[in-house]
Amino acid sequence: MTFDVLKLLEQEGYIKDGEDNMVHAEKAFFAARVMRWIRTKVQEEPDFDLQSYLTMLYYYKMELADLKFTEDGSALSIE
Repeated sequence: MTFDVLKLLEQEGYIKDGEDNMVHAEKAFFAARVMRWIRTKVQEEPDFDLQSYLTMLYYYKMELADLKFTEDGSALSIE
């Protein structure tokens, strides 16, 4: 199964069309990184708490919280 991040970002509202061929994607690049990280964690860790991380991503999208990766990229936290 192919994981189309761009399509998912558009469907979830991270990428929006604007006037005069403008595209608004302020949070799209970081969200794409988070989605890929989540996908990898789900595959590697059978007991990964998917729902919590999807909720964190939703809070990020709604500007209720900021997300941050650890320096080595092994963990994601909410701020």
